[in-house]
Amino acid sequence: MRNHRKVVVVDHEVAFLGSLNLIDPGHEKRSARRKGLRWQNVLVRLHGPAVGAVEAVFAADWRSEAGDPPPLADQPPAPAGDDLVQVVPSGPGLDRQSALRMTTALVSGAQRRVGITTPYLVPDESLLHAVTSASMSGVEVELFTGEIADKAITTRAQRSYYDALLSAGVRVWLYPAPTVLHAKHITVDDDVVMLGSTNMDIRSFELDLEISLVVRGEGPTAAVRASEEDRRGVSHLLTAQEWSARPRRQRVVEDLARFTSALQ
Repeated sequence: MRNHRKVVVVDHEVAFLGSLNLIDPGHEKRSARRKGLRWQNVLVRLHGPAVGAVEAVFAADWRSEAGDPPPLADQPPAPAGDDLVQVVPSGPGLDRQSALRMTTALVSGAQRRVGITTPYLVPDESLLHAVTSASMSGVEVELFTGEIADKAITTRAQRSYYDALLSAGVRVWLYPAPTVLHAKHITVDDDVVMLGSTNMDIRSFELDLEISLVVRGEGPTAAVRASEEDRRGVSHLLTAQEWSARPRRQRVVEDLARFTSALQ
């Protein structure tokens, strides 16, 4: 188990969260520097009452590690706009699997389009059914992920699901190396976006402490959609024919990786 959240709160008034780790661009790995790897992330700057909720999550993390946290604000910040924001913490000790339930509900409720961006897609049965069912019912479903990632076993486990996704009509876009696409967000129709630290894999949903935002508003959704459009312009669209031609040994390795992916 680990705290996988990435949160900064400033003066009780502004919060930053997303997928960005506070680390050297090469993640302080000689192998990453040698390969020229760089991580691409998405970060949100948050104003308004939701900042108080983010700060409360930070305070709970502080208390669990170091005792009494710094004092919280006496009152939450004043509203800063018309967008509706829900802070979604998840992890061990929160027994309702809030991130998994929210993700599944958003995908299942889509009417026209779902865009999923994640470095690791290792879904449980409920989420896999939600994604494939949405696509088979006529919703345009796209997965944006990287040609490469920084966890070999989890990457191979993710690839074991491509057959099911492609056969259901999901469009799989592979962002080119040497960039590691580390952003984690979902866009639904024209006015809902979920983003934060949560990967769409079993480990993030079950074992890691995570934090996400669900925002209802056309402006934020359009901003994240623009990043999807940018990625689509440079990514490779994986086809079912191409994927079915991969070597048999590769398929075996991918299937075996599923069994240990939750521990990586």
